[in-house]
Amino acid sequence: MTLQQINYALMISESGSMNKAADKLGISQPTLTNAVRELEHEIGAEIFLRTPKGVVPTSEGEEFLCSIGQLYRQYELICEKYIDAVEDEYGALKSISFKDYETFNFG
Repeated sequence: MTLQQINYALMISESGSMNKAADKLGISQPTLTNAVRELEHEIGAEIFLRTPKGVVPTSEGEEFLCSIGQLYRQYELICEKYIDAVEDEYGALKSISFKDYETFNFG
């Protein structure tokens, strides 16, 4: 399980739709779907019930989303406190520097 997969799952839950979440994340819908399927396989549970009108969390999915939401909020707090990060307009990391250390640039 990666922080990226966690972010994806949380965005899907917030959006209620794979397509809307993919748009907000700046990725393709198939990429998002594959990442969530991998996550569901890894945890051994279906997180979302897919319907013609969008997605809704399963009962196990709701519990999982609550737990990873807390985890992701902690991650964001740690980043705010210890890391200076520069993101592009889609939220992709462009550079990162740990306070008092050298900057690392991506791409």
